[in-house]
Amino acid sequence: MYSDLDIRKIAYLKGLWGGGGQTKKNTGTDGMAAQTIVSTGVVLCGQDKPTQDMALYTRVLFLAFSKTSFSPKEKSHYEDLVALCNLGLTHLTIEILNHRELFEKNFSDTYSIVKHELAAKMEDETIHDRIFGNWVIPLATFRTLETVLDVPFSYTGLFDTAVKGIRVQNELAQESSEVADFWNMLQGFQTMGKCVEKAHYRIRYLKSFRPLAAKEEIEFMEARPILYLNMAAVASLFNSRNQNATANRSNWSTIMSYLKSHPSFLGLKQDRFTILLPNGLPDYTIEVSGGQQLKKVKVNRPKALCFDYLQLKDMFGLDLETEMVQDEMDLANEVS
Repeated sequence: MYSDLDIRKIAYLKGLWGGGGQTKKNTGTDGMAAQTIVSTGVVLCGQDKPTQDMALYTRVLFLAFSKTSFSPKEKSHYEDLVALCNLGLTHLTIEILNHRELFEKNFSDTYSIVKHELAAKMEDETIHDRIFGNWVIPLATFRTLETVLDVPFSYTGLFDTAVKGIRVQNELAQESSEVADFWNMLQGFQTMGKCVEKAHYRIRYLKSFRPLAAKEEIEFMEARPILYLNMAAVASLFNSRNQNATANRSNWSTIMSYLKSHPSFLGLKQDRFTILLPNGLPDYTIEVSGGQQLKKVKVNRPKALCFDYLQLKDMFGLDLETEMVQDEMDLANEVS
């Protein structure tokens, strides 16, 4: 189960993608550490999606098999596949190796062509670079050898399959990414009353926005909602889940880097936020002026992380805007 894997094993699996295998001490010679080089494909099988670490998930070609009922024709094809598998893989390897010269001569040019075709097909979609690059490799490999291999499918069919595979894998990567997890948890904190408007966040509708250290303003066609996050206050919400202070600092630093590199991030901007008491209520004082009591709420002006709120709504379904409505039970009583 990928969800139960030790973080060191996940790091090892990620290393395989880059060609680096296990590191061992060379006891037979100089005693120095030596790393096993991985030069073959690696197949990972399991019940769970490898989404505990998205860096691992984006390094695989994710192939999910959810179908449980099959037609007689499909069952017959499966039996043919089993018979072929029982012969081992050596005969397939030998058949492909016979065309090594053809592959070495044409793969580089074919790779460029396939990459261009795939990019053109998905030019209006935002695809994770690593996922895109992973799927190009088998496509280019097959197209290079298509004329000399006898298989019951074509490059065109495989191309369409790859496009579907990229979209499915990319969609899940967006839903399960560290950034998506952050916004989902923030939404949860708001629902539970822990993330408070004007204390942890603000939404301002602006026609222009200029972050700190920027020389030019960002202009909008119409008033656009900008989400201001009081990151010091928000950090306390996330860190309260884990008592390990060192782990908290490391995890929060990682989350911050992901948030700042996301397309929705606009920059830093100072803004006014309410100070909360330990009971979660605003800290305030009562002053008497001209015979009237004035309630003054205590605030500070930290640097807030600012985001394009509409992008966050579209990409992650974030909804921090609230409204007060009359309870349905009260409405029913009024009618009766």
